[in-house]
Amino acid sequence: MFLFIDTTQPNKIFLLLFDSHKIIAKINQKTEQRKSEQCLFLIDKIFKKSRKKLKNLTGIAVMNQAGTFSDVRLGVILANCLSWSLKIPAIDVLPSDQAGLKHSANQLRKIILNKINQAKLGNLIKPIYTKEPNIILSRRNFKKSKQFNNLTI
Repeated sequence: MFLFIDTTQPNKIFLLLFDSHKIIAKINQKTEQRKSEQCLFLIDKIFKKSRKKLKNLTGIAVMNQAGTFSDVRLGVILANCLSWSLKIPAIDVLPSDQAGLKHSANQLRKIILNKINQAKLGNLIKPIYTKEPNIILSRRNFKKSKQFNNLTI
């Protein structure tokens, strides 16, 4: 059984749970804030919904490269943590892997199955960032921010 995680789309989390023959469950959830917390909750939800156990996973895949710094980082960290803790192989899916496809869940399942059969246990996925991180306040917002008024720089 395999899990695919896609956190690269803005305000959305997509999870796909499948085996070599069929799709077991999928979740395509809109998110507002706290995407990391919601992602963990949704991973738990997909397993409960399908009456499957996390320990039965044999591989994990994650969408890489196509998204903001934080969104790519979140998905890759989750995949690496699950891979390491469950001792299962992890692979990344790049936008180029899906070129020309309609992005249906079944086509995605086939792409992942082809790649995961060649994956080695213990390989960490490295995030591929296409944009610079935007994790600090701009100077204008920094000066306006009340929480930083007493800070000396």
